[in-house]
Amino acid sequence: MRLPSALHRAGFTLIELLVVIAIIGMLMAAGFAAYSTAQKSGRDTRRQSDMRAISQAMEQYRAANNAYPIAYNTTILTSVYLPTGLPIDPKTGTGYAPIVDPTGGGYCACAALENGKGNSTTLPATFVCTVTTTGTPPAGVSGYYCLSAQQ
Repeated sequence: MRLPSALHRAGFTLIELLVVIAIIGMLMAAGFAAYSTAQKSGRDTRRQSDMRAISQAMEQYRAANNAYPIAYNTTILTSVYLPTGLPIDPKTGTGYAPIVDPTGGGYCACAALENGKGNSTTLPATFVCTVTTTGTPPAGVSGYYCLSAQQ
């Protein structure tokens, strides 16, 4: 027996709609998590590249002047060896602050990583990069990527 057309309604039930909304919600949550991880990895890659650029600039300065610069943000360092300017952290927008030896004997440049393991778990306090792999980095930091004087 067929119901009259006035009583027969086409459409979805409330349960069907709720199931679809729940599935979409789960997919969105997974997508946001993957996107966040990819962003952190991208920023970490940029930080490591910045540290290599700083290290190369310091080494080029030393090759030309027989000593490392005694200050990081010198005009000659930026105009000649870092022509695009001093690198900045991609998340915070603040400049890096490598530790330099006031006598021109060395430097230590470090960046805090969000999502990757660096070559150190602690931030060195002097221009001599003492890289440590024991200990726990502070909250929000998964490790440090440090480069030091090569000569």
